[in-house]
Formats: sequence, C-alpha cells, structure tokens
Amino acid sequence: MNAKAQDLRGVAFVVMSFGAKGSKATSTSREVYDCIIKPAAENKGLRCVRADEIVSPGSIPQQIRYYVKNSEVVIADITGHNLNVFYEVGIRHGANGKAILLVRDIDDVPSDLKSDRVIVYDLATPRGWTKAMRDLEGMLDEVLTTARCAT
Repeated sequence: MNAKAQDLRGVAFVVMSFGAKGSKATSTSREVYDCIIKPAAENKGLRCVRADEIVSPGSIPQQIRYYVKNSEVVIADITGHNLNVFYEVGIRHGANGKAILLVRDIDDVPSDLKSDRVIVYDLATPRGWTKAMRDLEGMLDEVLTTARCAT
C-alpha cells in the first residue's frame, strides 16, 4: 500500500540518526528506540514507525516526508546533529505539527530549537532509562490531548 493511502492516526513516526551499520552509534540509536521510544509510545496506544520499517514500495524520501507531515505525532532524537533529522523536524514544524524532541546532551540542541521543550536522556543508569521513558510518556500525553481536543 502506498503511504499516501494510509491513515496515520495513531502513528508515532520516529526520526533519528541510524549511523553506519554495526557502529556503536547505530547500536545506541536502536537501544533508545527499542527501550525508550517504542515502549513509551505503545503505552500511549500509538504504533511506532521508523523510516527503515516502512515496507511499501515507492520513493523513500517521499514516504518519509508524508509520514513526517501526517503522523499523529513525530518523535525526533536530535542526538548527533544528523542533518536529515533536523530537515525532518523542519518539515514537521512547517506543517504546523508538533515534534517531541529528545537528546542525550543538551549542548547538542541548536539555537533554533532551544525554545522547544526537549527531553534529555541519560543512558548511564537504569534510572536514566526509566526517567526518559516516563518523560516521553508525559510529553505524549500532552501532545495527544492537545491534538485530539483540536479535532
């Protein structure tokens, strides 16, 4: 099925750096997705989708733009200054949608995004993982309540 034919209500589209296959950055990115982002979204009744999980045939950049613009919520991990992630956050902002931002180090947040609320996560302890997931769940509650009240 083409992405344009899909109803993306209930979808949390996740934008994040993937890194080189087999690299530590890729491994860490996957852990953040699997252990923080995906469980938090699922606890709020959302289905998480990353670009590498879209299985429809078609143009990858076109599909990503569609998901970024039309998903109920976008969650963006801006750790590592990945230009594609910033581009996708910009598309979301341009479409008047809210993006929930996560980052490992607050110093990684560029000046244009410093006015946005950002969830800073700490992977050094289990408490840090749990706090990040709870913070994300709280932010999802706020975004979903606001979005659903507006419709």
